[in-house]
Amino acid sequence: MSKNNGSFFLGALFGASIAGVAALLYAPKTGKELRADIAEEVESLLVQANDYKEHAEERSVEFYDTVAEATEDIKVNLKYNMDQLKTQLSGVTDEMADDFDHVKEELKVSKDIVANEAQHASDVISQAAGDASVYAEVAADEVKAATQDSAETIKEATQQDDVSTEN
Repeated sequence: MSKNNGSFFLGALFGASIAGVAALLYAPKTGKELRADIAEEVESLLVQANDYKEHAEERSVEFYDTVAEATEDIKVNLKYNMDQLKTQLSGVTDEMADDFDHVKEELKVSKDIVANEAQHASDVISQAAGDASVYAEVAADEVKAATQDSAETIKEATQQDDVSTEN
């Protein structure tokens, strides 16, 4: 019941009781009849007040039931939403753990690949250094042989020049 309806009802009840009392007091009756009428009017007002009290009790019980039902609905909805969030969070957490494990595994594989490639590069560099050393020795031997050949050619040429100049 709204506040306005309750106020109206109380005002109507109060106004009716005042009007009833005023009508009894101004009516030309004997004291005995007047007392009986007042008692009757008071009884009527008590019945109306009791009716209003019962109506208010019924409305308050209805209101309480409505609030209790709404509260229970809110509890159920909150629990459902909380369970949904827990489920989603659990799924995200599991997914993140799986992703982390996957990344960790990929890093291990990448580390092994890099280590293997580094070892291969080291082996290639070592082989190339060895080959370069061999080529350097061969080149040194060829230069040495060429130098010796040139020295012999120069020596022979010088000896021929000496023989020709002596003649």
